[in-house]
Amino acid sequence: MSQIPVTPFEKRFRARVLIPGAVVLLLTAALCAAGVYITGRNTDTMALFGQQAEVWRATASGMDELAVAQESIALCDQCMREARAAKPDLAWLDKNIGARLHELHDADATYILDASDHPIYASLAGRSQPPATYESVAPAVGRFVALARGEIKRPSGRSNLNERLPGSPPEPLVLPPQPGMWDQPVTVNPTVRTTPNVIHATDMVRLGERVAFVSAMQMKWLDGSRAAANQPAPVLVSLRYLDDKFLTALGRQGMLAEPRLAMHPRLGADETSAPILDSDGAPLTTIVWKPMLVGSMAMKLLLLPAVAMFAIVALLVLLMSLKLRKMMRQDDQHLVKLRQAHIELQAKEAQAHHLAYHDVLTGLPNRALFNDNCDRALLRARHGEKMAIVLLDLDRFKNVNDRFGHLAGDELIREVGDRLSRVLKGKDAVARLGGDEFAILLEGDDLAEGMDCVLERILLDLHRPYDVLGNQAHIGVSMGVAVAPECGTDRTDLMRKADIALYRAKDDGRDCYRYFTPSMDETVQLRAMLEEDLRAAIASGSSLSVHYQPLVDSRQGKITGLEALLRWQHEEHGAISPQLFIPVAEETGLISALGDWVIEESCKVARDWPNLTIAINLSPIQFCDEGFADRVCDIVARAKVSPHQIEFEVTEGVVLDQNEVVRGALRRLRQMGFRIALDDFGTGYSSLSYLREFEVDRIKIDKSFVHSLGQTMDANAIITAVVTLGHAMGLQVTAEGVETADQEDFLRSAGCNVLQGFRFSQAVPANELTESMAEHARRAA
Repeated sequence: MSQIPVTPFEKRFRARVLIPGAVVLLLTAALCAAGVYITGRNTDTMALFGQQAEVWRATASGMDELAVAQESIALCDQCMREARAAKPDLAWLDKNIGARLHELHDADATYILDASDHPIYASLAGRSQPPATYESVAPAVGRFVALARGEIKRPSGRSNLNERLPGSPPEPLVLPPQPGMWDQPVTVNPTVRTTPNVIHATDMVRLGERVAFVSAMQMKWLDGSRAAANQPAPVLVSLRYLDDKFLTALGRQGMLAEPRLAMHPRLGADETSAPILDSDGAPLTTIVWKPMLVGSMAMKLLLLPAVAMFAIVALLVLLMSLKLRKMMRQDDQHLVKLRQAHIELQAKEAQAHHLAYHDVLTGLPNRALFNDNCDRALLRARHGEKMAIVLLDLDRFKNVNDRFGHLAGDELIREVGDRLSRVLKGKDAVARLGGDEFAILLEGDDLAEGMDCVLERILLDLHRPYDVLGNQAHIGVSMGVAVAPECGTDRTDLMRKADIALYRAKDDGRDCYRYFTPSMDETVQLRAMLEEDLRAAIASGSSLSVHYQPLVDSRQGKITGLEALLRWQHEEHGAISPQLFIPVAEETGLISALGDWVIEESCKVARDWPNLTIAINLSPIQFCDEGFADRVCDIVARAKVSPHQIEFEVTEGVVLDQNEVVRGALRRLRQMGFRIALDDFGTGYSSLSYLREFEVDRIKIDKSFVHSLGQTMDANAIITAVVTLGHAMGLQVTAEGVETADQEDFLRSAGCNVLQGFRFSQAVPANELTESMAEHARRAA
């Protein structure tokens, strides 16, 4: 297009209006920008000093909290008795001092020294350790023990930070000026605010490459008259490291971004630091963080007046510009509009094309574009070129959504897409299929270094932590791989095989990749066959049966109950193990119908044997059904069986489930009189505190511990401990898997209430119970 000639009017307009107006606008903008900039800098300086002061306050508070935690936990007569005992009760000390200091107050290490400063108890991360572990920290901590005992003094003349002796009040610590940080001396009060009940030596200390809060406390009797004046008191020593948890809390409370520790820091352009000193002024480390400056907020506030002034002048220029627009030629105006419309149309066409073939969230190719790319690659694969389809599914992604929200989940998905694109040569090789599912097309240069190398790089890169909306998240990835032409050259078939390999990776523990093999397809077909035949078996009930194994009273030798065990006799494949078909029932939703059938069959036996309890295993999936508890109550009521005769065996996962539907079902069953037994106790969390919360009636010791009796050194001790703790909580204890007389004798002497296993009887059908009962009675006699 030819250049529009400049008219005399336009020249005069530019000389008299546009140029002066532009000068005024520039001067106004410069004055406003200078004022906003100066104000923002001053505000940032104040914010920076406030954040540095927050660092010192947090370290002083950390010492304070550790000293107060010691006093609140260990200032008791029982602590003194155990500390002074010739053989202290280490289990009591571990539960009431070591574990509580760790769980309630984040103490990483706890030691108790006797009157001769010999360690008698040690706990690391809340778990009891040999007292000799104290030797690893003794060189650094010993000085504080001597300070707590008053045997030595600090350079200031005081023995500890909160010494209560008359005439020696704690003095403030004065930090000298630091270039680039603060120009005037800064006073920091290092005192620890505890009560005058006990004497602490509390400070910060470097232990190797780590820095920790340390507090040494003289233990004492609550009744002061019992203290022996000539006998040194035991000393409680606690350590809490300045670790990631401390830094995270510091960052959250003090508005510090990405805080970290560094002995000799190399600060980035956007970082600042504050030295961490002990109470004598000796440097220990430096906390480095990215300051969260509020100067930008001040700039926004001061920007409004500047914008108003600028708008007034700009309005005058705009009014003059309108006069110029009136003088433009009609043809020029039409040409400009036509060009703009053409550009907008091109942009909209490009946007529509991009949206049709790309994911909106990540910008990666979507399923449609991925399918097109696969089809083109498969044309080359049919001529001998190698290619592979990789399907990816993020592990533990749901936890991120539940914990941090869907916005964080979207941010994580975007970051995963960026990382995958960086690992591979071209961005078109990576696609998002939906949700947390991705797909990768490997060919050409991507396979030059080997497929395993590429997959390992993906695993390694996706395992790195993610910073999403100020929170750190960790996920894994499971991958299934189908290679062409070995696995075929049809895209749909390759995708199906890659999906099968993906599920094999999940079944193998996740966080891994698996190549498709023909045996995997056979496994899928087998599971499909089991599902179809199981549906038919449930509908007909012909090949399913319930067998019953006796539960024997350990003292009297009498049968007190039966456990219902489901059996499936397949018409073609014979007996199929419950370990094989129960997971299929759970995955396909058949477990509810199957479980209801087992309960109905068990109620028939319960009606025939009213003096025996019937134990029935329940799947965690059954508890997710909101109508499960009501349905069970209805089945038992129709069978005219007392709920007190029925005992449901559940796994620890059900007890620990936080889902309100699951918890409500447990509460409803207990309210109706059903008893609850915790099956396979010892193989999961085994938390007795949860047992107390949910009022479990019985615990069943897993048969793996019973089989280990006489074979491993700790099996006897574990079973004895479980029985003792169970009885202390008023719980019945059952041992399953009893096969030998030696196992029976030990379990009876250990105090197990009920025994179960092949030692007494195998599981038998209901029609053989009478004969089995009689046989057991003859043997017992």
